[in-house]
Formats: sequence, structure tokens, C-alpha cells
Amino acid sequence: MSRFKLHESVIEDLDGIWGYVAGEASPEVASKLEDEFFDAFELLSTQPHIGFQGSFLRLRSLRFWVIREYLIAYAPHHDPLLILAVLHGKHHPRTISRILSDRR
Repeated sequence: MSRFKLHESVIEDLDGIWGYVAGEASPEVASKLEDEFFDAFELLSTQPHIGFQGSFLRLRSLRFWVIREYLIAYAPHHDPLLILAVLHGKHHPRTISRILSDRR
């Protein structure tokens, strides 16, 4: 049984990232990145407090982990761990905050 759960919108996040990376680089690169995300989800489920807190977004209950230029937003106190979003790190903090507020 998985120790993490994906918010329903995370699949859309991952599909969008995969499509973009596959178009810009290759499907192989996109699949490797997706594997990195899922490896990170597993890691975070075993060590949920290793990410940095979201206090800069006034979302103190959330934590973040970086994979390349992407942010994984997750709720460390959920059981199983709840992955809320995988977003490009260049989003404005207000945009990130709005997206995450809609997913809580």
C-alpha cells in the first residue's frame, strides 16, 4: 500500500509537465523526470519533515520539496502523506498560494 496519496489535480500537473518536457526535450527525459517525482513522493512519505515550510506563502501547514525547477507541495501531517501539487518554481508566490488554497 502506498504511503502517499495524490490530490486529484496532481495527475493533471504531472500530465502537463510530461507533455511540455516531452515536446521540449524527449519522451525519455519526460519519463525520467516523472520517475524522479515518484521517487520524491516515496522519500517524503518516509521523511515528511525534510521539506521546507511554506511560511513565505502563509501556508505554514504545508511543506515543499524541489525536483529540478519544480516544487512539490505536500501536507506532512496527513496519513497517508498528501501530495497537493507539482508546480513550476517560476510561478509567482501569489499564484502558488492561490492554487494550493483551492486544493486544500
